[in-house]
Amino acid sequence: MITSNILRLLVLGTIIYLPEAAAELSVDVCRFKGEQGRAYVELYLDLPRAALTHYQTPGGWYGALHLKVDIVQDTSLLASDSWIIEDIISDPSQITLAQRIIDGRVYAVETGLYGLIAEARDSLSNHKWRRQITLVVDLFEDADLTLSDIELSSYLLPAGQHPRFDRGDCAIIPNPRRLFGLTQPYFISYFEVYPPAADSLPAEYFIRRWITNGLGETVLTLPLSQLTAGPEAFADIDSVHLDALATGSWILNIEVKQAGSGKTAFRSQRFYIFQSEKPPIAASAQPTVEVDSAKIESEFKEVEFLLSKAKMTAARNMSVGEKAQFLEAFWRRYDDDTATSDVPARRFFRERVTEADKRWNNSRTAGHKTDRGRIYALYGEPDERETHPLDIHAKPYEIWNYHKLQGGAVFVFVDRSGFDDYVLVHSTLPGEVNDVDWYKNYAQRSGMDAGR
Repeated sequence: MITSNILRLLVLGTIIYLPEAAAELSVDVCRFKGEQGRAYVELYLDLPRAALTHYQTPGGWYGALHLKVDIVQDTSLLASDSWIIEDIISDPSQITLAQRIIDGRVYAVETGLYGLIAEARDSLSNHKWRRQITLVVDLFEDADLTLSDIELSSYLLPAGQHPRFDRGDCAIIPNPRRLFGLTQPYFISYFEVYPPAADSLPAEYFIRRWITNGLGETVLTLPLSQLTAGPEAFADIDSVHLDALATGSWILNIEVKQAGSGKTAFRSQRFYIFQSEKPPIAASAQPTVEVDSAKIESEFKEVEFLLSKAKMTAARNMSVGEKAQFLEAFWRRYDDDTATSDVPARRFFRERVTEADKRWNNSRTAGHKTDRGRIYALYGEPDERETHPLDIHAKPYEIWNYHKLQGGAVFVFVDRSGFDDYVLVHSTLPGEVNDVDWYKNYAQRSGMDAGR
């Protein structure tokens, strides 16, 4: 049985600079483990925005794209899903061949062989684009270590900017064409790991990545990752640099091994590179970069709390030059306009770090590493801030509200020591400390405290 129209994943115009090419509809799919033996199939669609016809209205130039997906098995139509994307702009000259309309759906399917037929129709010109792909859905065995398909992305965005695209602490913008190298020298890979259902304790995992050519020959070996995870499913996000690869078709291979049990799982994904001017270089070659050691070390310390424990451990052993390259790659993942050298996310973060240091520096901790400083560096000035410094019944506390962060997020800080050392004791943002009884547990004064 197929459940259609479960979740709309993506509606976003992104800037990607393309070679001259006829407009065509691109389609891609990724399979993830579902419930009760089913799989979740994410379907991604991509069309140049310039292919859409617009007409002038009092509210701007209007265009609409009608999308339809049919899911068939043998000769039977199992499900049909249709929807409309509307596009309104103030000036048609804003549209270029570089802009993309990317959309997606999710379907829950049983194991089996399916045909997916995707059709896009311009509501004004009535022009149609059509693609058909074959989809094989295998069972994710509960007793085995298994992996989802590998989703490839052009860039990430911080969580909360586009909540419908969020995966944990970031939003992943899929690239259905799997074509890279046009602007940024890297891509992002995302996949999920499903430990054996019988597991009840944390385990150590090793993740090996390598790139092969069409003959199966390894052309690039990527750093080995090591992490410890619990018995629940978990995800891995990483960037892959393309400097050593020329224009052509390549395959990303990923193998995950569970230490102790020795169980392994493998997935691969084909991708394409277009390097119009830059010749390939040896995989072992490293560009010479002149860096300011003190500046790089300082910035590296600023981003420590943004990194996973595994990445932090690996990065600490890097040379200054390698740290400089690491920082460049780290922030470029959040850049949606790689045609310029400026990375707004990096610049804004560093400005907020500087401001946090001014506000909350103390003799023990840099301002941006205090709890208030960390939240300020990550999300900026709150939309609302309540301060309670002189409440006779409570220790000093502050409540920060961010209205647009994942639909609204609250952070509560309490000066538990009385030395202006405010600690985060409660937040509604996933991943942060959560204690709905924060006032009783941390802020409310005892009888002895209230007499002081």
